[in-house]
Amino acid sequence: MRFIYILVSVFLLFACGANEKPTQTNMDLIIELEDMARKDQTISLVQVNDEFKRMRDSLIEVNTSRLKEIIDEHGFTGTHLVGNSGSRKAMLIALHSNDEDFKNEYLELLEEAVEEGDANPEDLKVMKEKMGLEN
Repeated sequence: MRFIYILVSVFLLFACGANEKPTQTNMDLIIELEDMARKDQTISLVQVNDEFKRMRDSLIEVNTSRLKEIIDEHGFTGTHLVGNSGSRKAMLIALHSNDEDFKNEYLELLEEAVEEGDANPEDLKVMKEKMGLEN
């Protein structure tokens, strides 16, 4: 009888996702977002000349395009999909985008995700502050 109880408990534990680990796809997305954000952060620290600014804008455009693709393919890059770190990296990529429409769309998705518990409220606060929407 005890064996059945343990078996049912283990089944319920995994069926409810209590120990849910990111899938390989999610891990791939996390790694990709971290790489994109690392490049974004590195290139945004230096502003040397027009050539460098063109390179920076090109990287930002590539990152924005890829983040849009990820969202279209997998849904919002919230904590359930890519964990806290990946979600933060996606927010930073969106924040640095030169596409204001996308930035506003991402902000709306982020607000919804925070309400649903799928994003860190601190990320929303940072994005609003950087966009000049909150004091």
